[in-house]
Amino acid sequence: MRILKHPREGYPSKAEFEILRGMTPDESLQIIWKLWEFGRKMVYDMAKHLHPDWSEEKLLRYVAKRMQRDSGYGRPIEPSYRLD
Repeated sequence: MRILKHPREGYPSKAEFEILRGMTPDESLQIIWKLWEFGRKMVYDMAKHLHPDWSEEKLLRYVAKRMQRDSGYGRPIEPSYRLD
């Protein structure tokens, strides 16, 4: 767990808020989409690294499940992880 050094650490500065407020809805959605894609790639790469024996279909189903609802926080990925 990371300890914040300042109450505002980890939050956008006033200048960053102004930039965010000045964005169009399209620009905001593009940023959100890029962050989602980045997170999906991280989950995929981690699962592929830990389970090189999984088929592409199983990897994609696992990633979809994790991105939709099952964070898996606090437990390791196991080869017996149910994907059905």
